[in-house]
Amino acid sequence: MTNLYEFHDLTAKSAKVVLMPEALTFGGVNIDKELAGYRTLNVSGRENFTRSVNTANSTADGELFISSKIDTAELTIKYQLNADTIDEFNRRYTQLKYWLQGDEQPFYFADENEFVRYGTVTSLNNDMVGEINTTGTITIKMTDPFRHGQTKTIAGVGSLVINDPQLIYSQPVDKITLKLVSATQSIVANINNSYNLTMVGNYPDGALVIIDMVNFNITINGTSKLSDVNIQQTNIFEAKVKNGDKLTGSNVSDVTLSYRVRIL
Repeated sequence: MTNLYEFHDLTAKSAKVVLMPEALTFGGVNIDKELAGYRTLNVSGRENFTRSVNTANSTADGELFISSKIDTAELTIKYQLNADTIDEFNRRYTQLKYWLQGDEQPFYFADENEFVRYGTVTSLNNDMVGEINTTGTITIKMTDPFRHGQTKTIAGVGSLVINDPQLIYSQPVDKITLKLVSATQSIVANINNSYNLTMVGNYPDGALVIIDMVNFNITINGTSKLSDVNIQQTNIFEAKVKNGDKLTGSNVSDVTLSYRVRIL
């Protein structure tokens, strides 16, 4: 029995097909390229954001500000889908529905392929039911409203200064690595004198210290050393960086810092 979603003869496209600037890649599939007859026409909602403000009643004028947050985002993709027969159209539309499944899928558009978004398709609409040449809309809800850039790693000797114009406001750090220049009983590092690390133990010459901010772990030559951390003098896992910030370490040579730019 043929797999319902194996439509190789219907989805193959010529390499000469010119993609639209906003061509959609969803869940790793470039739909404009892979699905014959499909084309992304335009995208709305990419430029927008809304912020919710949490307040409390006040005896003074107005209200008392408590907090605020960026709301989820919703993008609408207008598409075109054409076919020569109703059977061909049905198969292509079924393939489209299949490729749009999955929760919190990575996706991006051709004109901003240096960033990836994460979202879930909440609706797929066909404007002209019964037609074999139609338009419609795909709605994607982004519970994380930000675009995420590729991982960037910067390096220095003893210290480093971040020079990245995309870091216009503070971003989380993914990883910091430090290479010790000699044996020592303490490791100290900080970012802008705001985020600090202090460890006490016995560390050999040339040891590689990896501070994994994503998994909340610190290893030295591959062995976890979280127990060596002086928690009263350490808040490095809370670190956020922006353009111009400086990372320094004591008794270290090679220093690297990895992060991903996150912007609206």
